[in-house]
Amino acid sequence: MIDISGLDLLHTRYERLRLVLWASLSVVAVSFLFEVSELLGVFTFNTDPDAELGLFEALYFFVGVAMIIVAIATIVLWCMWLHRAAKNVIDADFSDFDSTPAWAVGWHFIPFANLFKPFEIMRKIWNASTGASTVLDSPAPIISRWWAAWLTAGFAGNISTRIALQAESADTLYLGTVLAAISSIATFVAIPTAMLMLQTITQGQSERFGQIAA
Repeated sequence: MIDISGLDLLHTRYERLRLVLWASLSVVAVSFLFEVSELLGVFTFNTDPDAELGLFEALYFFVGVAMIIVAIATIVLWCMWLHRAAKNVIDADFSDFDSTPAWAVGWHFIPFANLFKPFEIMRKIWNASTGASTVLDSPAPIISRWWAAWLTAGFAGNISTRIALQAESADTLYLGTVLAAISSIATFVAIPTAMLMLQTITQGQSERFGQIAA
């Protein structure tokens, strides 16, 4: 049984998540400027661990801290939104939706499974919420595009961070910066796509599920 308050709660959580995603996109854009500047030779990071931080190193450090803070906020709000979206689909009696709200969130934190289960669940939520297909496992191009960009950003960013932490030469640090830039570019695709996806699902549930509740 659909609860109107559940639809309203989803919208509230979407609005909060949207603001954090905009903040995340802004921080990534600033980080990308640093990465491109380094690749073009505008400045070079000092790889000596005993040396004091220069201006650019200090600024880049603070950008990194901002990225961590925004990432944590995004994870929390994303999980809250996803939990409510999954709950609404269940309340709308979609028998093909075989996940609980808790597992819709939990799969993101299970190694290996988090490479495909969140994608499958989001595709089902998309089809149920938008009416794109009566078969919840049907392909959804926007979900595929979002997930491919998200995985690319995640893998490239993770490898870049590992390289940066162990870099002992300028060439190694350069490789890490290249991967960081690739991660940023993928993020420029992933976040706007995610925002459109979240908006469409939220509006779709409000309109379609709202009719059921009425």
